[in-house]
Formats: sequence, structure tokens, C-alpha cells
Amino acid sequence: MKRVVFVDDEQRVLDGLRDMLRKHRKKWDMHFALGGQEGIRLLDAGGVDVLVSDMRMPGVDGVNLLRHAHQHHPAVVRFILSGFAEEAACMRAVPVAHQFLSKPCDAAQLESAIDRALALRESLDDEALRAYLGTVDKLPSQPKLYHELQKLMVDAKAGTESVARLVERDMAMSAKLLQLVNSGFFGVARRVSSIDHAVSLLGIQTIQNLVLAAEVFGTSTTNARLAELQAHALLTARLAARIAPNKSVGDEAFLAGLLHDVGFLVLSEARSAQIERVLSLSNQGRPLVDAEAECGVVSHARVGGYLLGLWGLPYPISEAVALHHTPRAIGSARGFDLLATVHIADALAAETTVDALHLEAPLDQVLIAELGLEGQLGGWRGLAAQLANQRAAA
Repeated sequence: MKRVVFVDDEQRVLDGLRDMLRKHRKKWDMHFALGGQEGIRLLDAGGVDVLVSDMRMPGVDGVNLLRHAHQHHPAVVRFILSGFAEEAACMRAVPVAHQFLSKPCDAAQLESAIDRALALRESLDDEALRAYLGTVDKLPSQPKLYHELQKLMVDAKAGTESVARLVERDMAMSAKLLQLVNSGFFGVARRVSSIDHAVSLLGIQTIQNLVLAAEVFGTSTTNARLAELQAHALLTARLAARIAPNKSVGDEAFLAGLLHDVGFLVLSEARSAQIERVLSLSNQGRPLVDAEAECGVVSHARVGGYLLGLWGLPYPISEAVALHHTPRAIGSARGFDLLATVHIADALAAETTVDALHLEAPLDQVLIAELGLEGQLGGWRGLAAQLANQRAAA
């Protein structure tokens, strides 16, 4: 039974949570801590799977409580549950909270969020890697884009559209911005999966604050592998948006394509012997997916899907990222959907360039046949080449 700890400084709130969630007592081992200090005591006693904390509390507030969990118990899934929407507090919480849930939060919403987070957590069978992912509060971003965005911020003529176009070029920045805009702090009625929409909701000043907050995005040294990865991601995103069966899928396909290899960034930052062996084999020309299998490492695709799901991005996007190399893992009965779109775009984008990262995986011809898309491949390959040529000429 999974242990879930709820923390608030008001006993009436805890009593309300206990009553609201009473029907789940046979599914979860629930504990209700009065204040942040009691929350730390329960964390340090061990065995906690999920922590749900209020933001504003005297003494040890929600941010400090989650920071303690982040530092000492990194495998714990961390939620902030609060009606407090002050921007400065939000900035403090971003590096240590996996998801934000706004008050009032009904039982069904809370149950769904916790169950989904636990399911994603269990999808990784490598405890050490799961613990490592729990410590991730920043992903590497290309320094050149940092400099360009900072210059754009001081341009009085720059608008949200120009900021969005720049942000879209960096998958790490895109992921964090979407994590933030989909948080409960902004009261968005529906999930946001468009960078344009995210930037317009957050505003340029908030974007600037995030860029300047090194603990959120971080920086990385000049890295040719990173530059190639991001170029491939953008090509995949543009192609996915163009080949999608309709505009609704196309909007999410661009984002999923942009983030589909985000797990590679996470693995690249790890320094375990297994991960170093994977990267060494990849450098020698072995396809990354084969190197991961040989070394017994959870695939970069599943890592990326897990991380995005943990951050609360829309489930179809997390799923497309997690399964973009294995689209038939959940069957093909749903038709030409987001997952199929991203798989096809990724495979065709890799065909058009020299894959220095060895991220390639073959196009699933069985899936193509099941979906009746054989006649589309020629045109899509031509489109992929066209987009790649546009990038080369830029």
C-alpha cells in the first residue's frame, strides 16, 4: 500500500481532506501532518511515496518542506496544494515541486493526480534512476539561446510571439515553461500545450524571471551533441505538426515532437557507470536504444515520458514521448493519433540527416500497414527533406 502524507497548518483543512479521501483508505496509507515540522518527521521516518503540502505555513512552509524532501528523499513525488497564487512563491516552488494543485481541489482531481503520479513512478523499475529523477530540478539548455532570449527581453519592440519562437527552439526551456503554466498557480481552466499560449499567459516579465533563475533552467557548456539533439527535436516537431491528421493533433504533435528526446538530456546529466557506458557505446556508433537495452538502462523515451508526466504535462504528450520508439506497445486500434504521428515524424526526421547522436530507430512498418498509411510515406519523406533543407539554409 502506497503511503501518502498530507501537510497543512490548519487542523480543519486536514480533517476535511481526511473526510474527503476516506474512501481511499484501503488503497493508500494516508497520514495527515499538522505543520511542516511534522511533515519532515514523517518523511524522515521513511516509506513515504507521495507528499502533498500546503504552501503557506508558519515556520517550515511548503517550499522548505518540499526542498527537504527533494534533498533527502528524492524518490518521493512532491505536490504543492494551495490557493496562494503570488508569483514570488511560485518561483521558489518550481525547482522542488513536481506538480501544483490549486485549492479547492475535489477528491476526484486529487485522486487522479496522485494515482497517475504513482503509476508513472512505478513504470520505472530502476529504483536508483527513479531516485535520480526525483532530484531533477533543471535540464540543460543551450547557452546560445539563453543569450538570445536575454537580449530579446531588453528589446522594447519584442512581443510574446518573438519570445515564443525563441523558446520553441529549446526543449528544456519549453518543458519547464509548460510545467509552470499548467500549474494550479495560474488558474488555467484547461491544459496548455502551446508555447504561444504559455508565453502569452505567463507574460514576458515572468519569462525573464525564469530565465534569470539559474536553479530552474540552469546552463550547460557548449555541447555539439546537445545542439544536434535540439536541431533534431525541432525538425521532428515541425514535421509532426505538418503530417498530423488534423489541427487538434497537430498542435500537440509539435510540442510532443519538440520534447520527444528530453529523456536524453536527463540521462546525459547522470553520471552512473551504466549511463556512462550507454553514452560511450552511442559515441562509438551504436544506436542509443540498442545501447540502453544492452546496458539494462531504462530507455530515454520512458525517462522523458515519466518526467513530463510527473510535471503534469498533458497525458497524451507524456505518452507519445514515452512510447515514440515503441508505438504498438499500447496497440494501434486508436488509429492515426498523436503517438503514431510523433513516431513517424521522429523516424523520418532521422532519415534526412546524419544522426550523430545515434538516436535513430526504424519506422514501424507494421504500424504503417495497420493504419493504411503506406501511400503517404513518399510525400512525408519529401516534406522531411524539405524542412531539413530549410534548416540547413537558415
